[in-house]
Amino acid sequence: MNELFTNLISNAIKYNDKPEKWVEIGFSEGEGAVECCTFYVRDNGVGIPQEHQEKIFQIFRRLHGRDEFGGGTGAGLTIARKIVERHGGRIWVESILTQGTTFYFTLAVA
Repeated sequence: MNELFTNLISNAIKYNDKPEKWVEIGFSEGEGAVECCTFYVRDNGVGIPQEHQEKIFQIFRRLHGRDEFGGGTGAGLTIARKIVERHGGRIWVESILTQGTTFYFTLAVA
């Protein structure tokens, strides 16, 4: 779980070009018997174009140049997805270009 939150929070900070950056972390309680809660990490960063929102979970896939936004390998979100899936959950993203991004994920009920 530490690796999951580290990847999501560090991306929220890294991919932000605003003078006043913010990151919000929270959850809402689930209603189903399979998923317990929906967690989220929300930011006011650069956003992700709709057509790339599934591609960002592919290994070594970066939407920006290698040296833009502090670099990186493009593995963080792939790792995040694997962690969530191994805990019986799912992860998805909602984003508006230039306004920010929210990553949501669920975990299976133990």
